[in-house]
Amino acid sequence: MKVLKRGEFNFRRGYIVYPRLVVVVGVKLEDKINFMSVVWNSPLSFDPPLYGVSIAPKRYTHDMLLTAMEFSISFFPYEMAEVVEKFGTVSGREVDKVKEFGIELLEPAALDVPIPAGAYAVLECEYFDHKLYGDHTWIVGEIQAIHYDERVTGSRYNMPVLDFDRARPVLYGGSGEYITVDPRSIRKLR
Repeated sequence: MKVLKRGEFNFRRGYIVYPRLVVVVGVKLEDKINFMSVVWNSPLSFDPPLYGVSIAPKRYTHDMLLTAMEFSISFFPYEMAEVVEKFGTVSGREVDKVKEFGIELLEPAALDVPIPAGAYAVLECEYFDHKLYGDHTWIVGEIQAIHYDERVTGSRYNMPVLDFDRARPVLYGGSGEYITVDPRSIRKLR
């Protein structure tokens, strides 16, 4: 197995850690709404229910989110990979993404956050904490409400779960490449 030591690699191109699930973070600040694709994201805690996203301070969404103190996290089906790509490659400083991409907004349930139509699940998050790690800020939200599309989800332990036979998640492979799961490859081991 080949080894690259620090100084021999550029982690900006560290696509060996991919593919990764892509989420779209939505923020509303006064009359401005912005969406941004985020590849570095993760659930963090069951109690309280916490979810984290990693956003560079230079991104327009970063300061909007830390000022608004609430945000949405949307999970889109693979068929919408082009929209997810646009959310991540076009800056909200220059473009009103809702108007430019024809995004329909749904009503939030708990907070004043943008809920985009087309996602199979959306988390409404209230700011919980943040910390700068290197060139990215890890921003943690406490989940206040979960929206989900019953047409593509099932239930496990009284919680919605994506049914891979009805919808597939968007996974990012790096360098603008997107993939998804093949439901035939799923192995149920328990």
